[in-house]
Amino acid sequence: FLLISFCTFGQQKIFQGDPDKAFEVARELAFNKQRKQAQDSLLFILTKYPNYHDIRSFLASTYSWDGEYKKAKKEFDYILEKDTDRKRTWVAAINNQLWAETPFSALEMANKALQYFSNDPEILYLKASAQGNTNNPEEALKTIEGLLNKTPNHEKAKTYKASLTNKLSHNIIGLRSEVDVYSE
Repeated sequence: FLLISFCTFGQQKIFQGDPDKAFEVARELAFNKQRKQAQDSLLFILTKYPNYHDIRSFLASTYSWDGEYKKAKKEFDYILEKDTDRKRTWVAAINNQLWAETPFSALEMANKALQYFSNDPEILYLKASAQGNTNNPEEALKTIEGLLNKTPNHEKAKTYKASLTNKLSHNIIGLRSEVDVYSE
Protein backbone atom coordinates (compact mmCIF):
# COMPACT_ATOMS: atom_id res chain seq x y z
CA PHE A 1 0.00 0.00 0.00
CA LEU A 2 1.57 3.19 -1.18
CA LEU A 3 0.42 6.60 -0.08
CA ILE A 4 1.33 9.48 -2.24
CA SER A 5 0.54 12.95 -1.20
CA PHE A 6 1.09 16.07 -3.12
CA CYS A 7 1.59 19.33 -1.43
CA THR A 8 1.01 22.44 -3.37
CA PHE A 9 2.10 25.78 -2.23
CA GLY A 10 0.19 28.79 -3.48
CA GLN A 11 0.29 32.30 -2.22
CA GLN A 12 0.67 32.66 1.48
CA LYS A 13 -2.58 33.50 3.22
CA ILE A 14 -1.06 35.34 6.18
CA PHE A 15 1.98 37.60 6.10
CA GLN A 16 5.24 36.12 7.39
CA GLY A 17 8.18 38.45 7.79
CA ASP A 18 9.24 41.86 9.01
CA PRO A 19 6.33 44.29 8.58
CA ASP A 20 8.57 47.36 8.76
CA LYS A 21 10.80 46.21 5.89
CA ALA A 22 7.78 45.17 3.84
CA PHE A 23 6.17 48.55 4.54
CA GLU A 24 9.33 50.30 3.34
CA VAL A 25 9.26 48.30 0.10
CA ALA A 26 5.55 49.05 -0.39
CA ARG A 27 6.20 52.77 0.10
CA GLU A 28 8.92 52.66 -2.55
CA LEU A 29 6.51 50.93 -4.93
CA ALA A 30 3.79 53.50 -4.26
CA PHE A 31 6.09 56.45 -4.85
CA ASN A 32 7.42 54.85 -8.05
CA LYS A 33 3.98 54.70 -9.68
CA GLN A 34 3.36 51.05 -8.82
CA ARG A 35 0.51 51.72 -6.43
CA LYS A 36 -1.51 48.61 -7.20
CA GLN A 37 1.44 46.39 -6.20
CA ALA A 38 2.02 48.57 -3.14
CA GLN A 39 -1.64 48.27 -2.13
CA ASP A 40 -1.50 44.49 -2.52
CA SER A 41 1.60 44.37 -0.31
CA LEU A 42 0.04 46.62 2.31
CA LEU A 43 -3.15 44.55 2.40
CA PHE A 44 -1.05 41.41 2.79
CA ILE A 45 0.85 42.88 5.76
CA LEU A 46 -2.48 43.82 7.34
CA THR A 47 -3.57 40.15 7.30
CA LYS A 48 -1.23 39.60 10.25
CA TYR A 49 -1.06 43.12 11.66
CA PRO A 50 -4.54 44.62 11.23
CA ASN A 51 -3.89 47.36 13.80
CA TYR A 52 -0.60 48.59 12.32
CA HIS A 53 -2.17 52.00 11.77
CA ASP A 54 0.71 53.56 9.86
CA ILE A 55 0.38 50.87 7.20
CA ARG A 56 -3.40 51.20 7.06
CA SER A 57 -3.17 54.98 6.88
CA PHE A 58 -0.69 54.80 4.01
CA LEU A 59 -2.94 52.30 2.24
CA ALA A 60 -5.86 54.72 2.63
CA SER A 61 -3.72 57.54 1.27
CA THR A 62 -2.83 55.50 -1.83
CA TYR A 63 -6.51 54.81 -2.39
CA SER A 64 -7.22 58.52 -2.11
CA TRP A 65 -4.44 59.37 -4.60
CA ASP A 66 -6.05 56.96 -7.05
CA GLY A 67 -9.49 58.54 -6.62
CA GLU A 68 -10.88 55.56 -4.67
CA TYR A 69 -12.29 57.80 -1.97
CA LYS A 70 -14.80 55.33 -0.52
CA LYS A 71 -12.09 52.71 0.04
CA ALA A 72 -9.86 55.36 1.60
CA LYS A 73 -12.67 56.55 3.88
CA LYS A 74 -13.28 52.99 5.06
CA GLU A 75 -9.62 52.60 6.05
CA PHE A 76 -9.39 56.03 7.70
CA ASP A 77 -12.60 55.33 9.65
CA TYR A 78 -11.17 52.00 10.87
CA ILE A 79 -8.09 53.77 12.25
CA LEU A 80 -9.94 56.69 13.81
CA GLU A 81 -12.43 54.37 15.48
CA LYS A 82 -9.54 52.68 17.29
CA ASP A 83 -7.21 55.65 17.84
CA THR A 84 -8.54 59.21 17.82
CA ASP A 85 -5.20 60.79 18.74
CA ARG A 86 -3.71 60.51 15.25
CA LYS A 87 -3.72 64.05 13.88
CA ARG A 88 -2.08 63.05 10.57
CA THR A 89 -4.86 60.53 10.00
CA TRP A 90 -7.55 63.13 10.74
CA VAL A 91 -5.94 65.56 8.27
CA ALA A 92 -5.63 62.88 5.58
CA ALA A 93 -9.22 61.72 6.15
CA ILE A 94 -10.60 65.28 5.91
CA ASN A 95 -8.58 65.92 2.76
CA ASN A 96 -9.93 62.67 1.31
CA GLN A 97 -13.48 63.93 1.85
CA LEU A 98 -12.64 67.29 0.28
CA TRP A 99 -11.10 65.60 -2.77
CA ALA A 100 -14.15 63.33 -3.01
CA GLU A 101 -16.22 66.52 -3.21
CA THR A 102 -18.19 65.67 -0.10
CA PRO A 103 -17.66 68.90 1.84
CA PHE A 104 -20.42 68.29 4.39
CA SER A 105 -18.75 65.06 5.41
CA ALA A 106 -15.38 66.86 5.52
CA LEU A 107 -16.90 69.58 7.73
CA GLU A 108 -18.39 67.00 10.09
CA MET A 109 -15.04 65.23 10.28
CA ALA A 110 -13.18 68.51 10.91
CA ASN A 111 -15.54 69.35 13.77
CA LYS A 112 -14.89 65.91 15.31
CA ALA A 113 -11.14 66.36 14.90
CA LEU A 114 -11.32 69.73 16.64
CA GLN A 115 -12.74 67.95 19.70
CA TYR A 116 -9.38 66.17 20.02
CA PHE A 117 -7.11 68.90 18.63
CA SER A 118 -8.84 72.13 19.61
CA ASN A 119 -7.71 75.23 17.75
CA ASP A 120 -5.22 73.28 15.62
CA PRO A 121 -4.34 75.56 12.68
CA GLU A 122 -4.19 72.79 10.09
CA ILE A 123 -7.56 71.35 11.04
CA LEU A 124 -9.13 74.83 11.29
CA TYR A 125 -7.89 75.55 7.77
CA LEU A 126 -9.47 72.31 6.52
CA LYS A 127 -12.70 73.21 8.31
CA ALA A 128 -12.75 76.59 6.58
CA SER A 129 -12.10 74.87 3.23
CA ALA A 130 -15.03 72.55 3.86
CA GLN A 131 -17.24 75.50 4.84
CA GLY A 132 -16.25 77.32 1.68
CA ASN A 133 -17.06 74.24 -0.39
CA THR A 134 -20.52 74.04 1.18
CA ASN A 135 -21.29 77.48 -0.26
CA ASN A 136 -20.93 79.10 3.12
CA PRO A 137 -18.09 81.58 2.55
CA GLU A 138 -19.17 83.81 5.46
CA GLU A 139 -18.61 80.99 7.97
CA ALA A 140 -15.37 80.03 6.22
CA LEU A 141 -14.17 83.62 6.58
CA LYS A 142 -15.03 83.64 10.31
CA THR A 143 -13.11 80.41 10.79
CA ILE A 144 -10.10 81.73 8.85
CA GLU A 145 -10.13 85.01 10.79
CA GLY A 146 -10.18 83.03 14.05
CA LEU A 147 -7.27 80.96 12.80
CA LEU A 148 -5.29 84.04 11.79
CA ASN A 149 -5.92 85.66 15.19
CA LYS A 150 -4.16 82.71 16.82
CA THR A 151 -1.63 81.99 14.05
CA PRO A 152 -1.02 85.21 12.10
CA ASN A 153 1.77 83.73 9.95
CA HIS A 154 -0.29 80.88 8.45
CA GLU A 155 0.35 81.51 4.73
CA LYS A 156 -2.38 79.23 3.37
CA ALA A 157 -4.92 80.91 5.63
CA LYS A 158 -3.82 84.38 4.48
CA THR A 159 -4.21 83.37 0.84
CA TYR A 160 -7.58 81.73 1.48
CA LYS A 161 -8.80 84.79 3.40
CA ALA A 162 -7.91 87.02 0.45
CA SER A 163 -9.79 84.67 -1.87
CA LEU A 164 -12.85 84.63 0.39
CA THR A 165 -12.79 88.39 0.83
CA ASN A 166 -12.66 88.82 -2.93
CA LYS A 167 -15.53 86.36 -3.38
CA LEU A 168 -17.67 88.12 -0.78
CA SER A 169 -16.96 91.65 -2.01
CA HIS A 170 -18.86 91.54 -5.30
CA ASN A 171 -21.60 93.85 -4.04
CA ILE A 172 -19.44 96.51 -2.44
CA ILE A 173 -19.74 100.09 -3.61
CA GLY A 174 -16.84 102.39 -3.04
CA LEU A 175 -16.90 106.13 -2.64
CA ARG A 176 -13.88 108.29 -3.04
CA SER A 177 -13.63 112.03 -2.75
CA GLU A 178 -10.76 114.42 -3.08
CA VAL A 179 -10.38 118.09 -2.28
CA ASP A 180 -7.58 120.32 -3.46
CA VAL A 181 -7.03 123.57 -1.56
CA TYR A 182 -4.86 126.27 -3.09
CA SER A 183 -3.43 129.34 -1.56
CA GLU A 184 -1.65 132.30 -3.07
